[in-house]
Amino acid sequence: MSSEDEMVACFPGGELSSRRFGQRLRSHLTASGQTEQLLTCPDLSDAGANLTRRALLAATRGYGENRDLFENFPLTSPGPGRS
Repeated sequence: MSSEDEMVACFPGGELSSRRFGQRLRSHLTASGQTEQLLTCPDLSDAGANLTRRALLAATRGYGENRDLFENFPLTSPGPGRS
């Protein structure tokens, strides 16, 4: 099973080469003083980088803010055996 940090790392990384979304991601990376390496070589053990990626996905796609692509998206998954 993947973690939320893995999904948050992979999702924008996959859009980096997109004609539609890539430039917006690059603009947000630059504005936050980050390089593409944040997405192309994610270090999931770096809590600060995980927060930065989460903020990037929120800014560009609405993750965790109940808007855009992630409108009505559950914030957390209960997982097996939990409700």
